[in-house]
Amino acid sequence: MKFSWEVLELKLKDTFRISRGEVDCKKIVVAHIEDGMGEASPTGYYNESFETVISFFGQAKPVLEKSTFEIEKILDKLDQIQNLNYSAKAAIDTALYDLACKKNNKPVYEYLGLSNKIKAPLSYTIGIDTLDKMQEKIRNASGFEVYKIKV
Repeated sequence: MKFSWEVLELKLKDTFRISRGEVDCKKIVVAHIEDGMGEASPTGYYNESFETVISFFGQAKPVLEKSTFEIEKILDKLDQIQNLNYSAKAAIDTALYDLACKKNNKPVYEYLGLSNKIKAPLSYTIGIDTLDKMQEKIRNASGFEVYKIKV
């Protein structure tokens, strides 16, 4: 299977602040396995960065390019390469399932044998800001079932 990746820098609409710091943009790494795509959004909290994701992808490339399309076996092989690297592994996992669903012309829930009646609640995180700005962000993000408020 052909495996490649690209680093994207996403500019955030608003500065996102939590107790450990603040960010105005986020670097992600998009994994491409043939027509499948998955996103690695590394976090320093888990000692991850876009550089650690790229390093892991470099180690994973020969495994992916030599593998037959058996998702669980591939994921087991990736765990043997290196411990941790959760965001990199999640990107590959997502790209593999995206590819499988595209090949089978099915949505992911159907491919996995799940019901489309189950809806997972989506959450929205409000970063630390002034009270007025935090209230405005909540008003502008209506429709979520769960709001996480950073203080």
